[in-house]
Amino acid sequence: MRPLLLLALLLPQQPNPDGVKALTEAINRGDDKAADKALASIAASDNDSAVSGLARAYTDCLKLIAEAAKDEQRAVKELEDKKVVYNERGEYIRGNAMDEWKAKEALQKARYRVALADDFAPRTATALASLRSESAVNALLAKAKSAPDWYFRAHAVTALALAPAAKAALVEQLGKETEPGVKVALMDALRPHVAKEPGLLDRYLANVKDPYWQVQISALQGARGLAPKAAVPMFIAGMKNAGGRLRWEFNEALKSATGIDKHVYEAWQAWWDKHGEDFLAGTWKPGASEKADGPGRSTFYGMNINSSALILILDVSASMLQPPGWRPPEAAGIPQGDTSTRIAVAKTELVRCLERIEAGSRLNVILFHNFLNLYDPKQLVTMDEDRRKKMLQWVDTIAVDSGTSTWDALVRAFEFAGGRWNDKLSSGSIDSIYLMTDGEPTGRVVARKLFTEKVRELNRFKKVAIHTIGVDPGNGELLLKDISAQNDGTYVRR
Repeated sequence: MRPLLLLALLLPQQPNPDGVKALTEAINRGDDKAADKALASIAASDNDSAVSGLARAYTDCLKLIAEAAKDEQRAVKELEDKKVVYNERGEYIRGNAMDEWKAKEALQKARYRVALADDFAPRTATALASLRSESAVNALLAKAKSAPDWYFRAHAVTALALAPAAKAALVEQLGKETEPGVKVALMDALRPHVAKEPGLLDRYLANVKDPYWQVQISALQGARGLAPKAAVPMFIAGMKNAGGRLRWEFNEALKSATGIDKHVYEAWQAWWDKHGEDFLAGTWKPGASEKADGPGRSTFYGMNINSSALILILDVSASMLQPPGWRPPEAAGIPQGDTSTRIAVAKTELVRCLERIEAGSRLNVILFHNFLNLYDPKQLVTMDEDRRKKMLQWVDTIAVDSGTSTWDALVRAFEFAGGRWNDKLSSGSIDSIYLMTDGEPTGRVVARKLFTEKVRELNRFKKVAIHTIGVDPGNGELLLKDISAQNDGTYVRR
């Protein structure tokens, strides 16, 4: 047994206010190691007081984020007031170099406090998963039902996934829950029990009709391979108005239930009209002609675009000027294009993708080096023929620069997925990200473990599929594999 845990068990069972205070003080002075120790001390008792302490720490961290953001705004204004200014002729107007340097340092510290508070707030909720005792489980059940913050409630549910005593309560909560993010957490937590728990599959099937695509996808993934034959017409009906990734998830559920693949609603409905009665009776047998080829789909580096609400992220760092190790194959009616450099191949692949992506799709493109460049900084654009022409012209303007700010690009992409890690789910958000890069990230978040943990926290309940393409990725390949594997995505090396 760990010494800290043994000591905690010998002490009275009460909240650890010193740990919470130590955590906030460490964040305020920018000491991440001390903040780590403080967070561990709050959870060490593994009882109901640990749950209460983590709940308080989470709330305090949210307050710190707001306060630090205000400090950052003041520091920005202070820097503007203090910076040295010259006129167009190079003549001094105002300011002092030392004051400007001090203002820049203050701004840097303020921004680090914002980042550190934003790191530790979700980690206080994630720490709930380390609690296993009976008193902790009971406290977690209460938080899962009544905590005012949806994100903390969802993490309480996630923490209960490995507690057998909590299963019945979670099943009951799934039947009553109204918050979409918590529904997602409940279905993810209960997925191992769907086949064995009476009535649980019906709860998943009921959520296939939820207005939030994130909930629908969680329900379809949980029911896949287990749904009765009678659910097939419901899946077909759901596919009718579904777009992109949700349509693909319905198709996967139908493939699992029937053993065939029709790709699109019209083909599935025609099949059901012809064979539905025989299928339900168990007398239908699929023939070779029953497997239909899908319509032509857009691809990116050979990866199918199974989405109509997506972000394409492209690395345009200086290393993209190197010769490529992979070149796109010739396709019918599609020339290979310029393949002299990695960036030339990237432009070719982006053109191929945009030329074939279906009308009505909502999308954006993010280019990243040290800074970010978005096709549209404010919103997703809806694809039509005029937009397609403009985007193809924009591809010609893409240029490279130094740096590989992969983390910043992903954070920006998630602004189109409902926002920050604790912002509520949005039914109109993107459902997929396609990330292409040729190397390891640079900037504040570079270590593989930290990077994947932070991506996971951004996306834990948002259900965005993150597909990754490694272009001669070198040591960056493991990170890309981890990101895709942990976020419903696919990885390809090119």
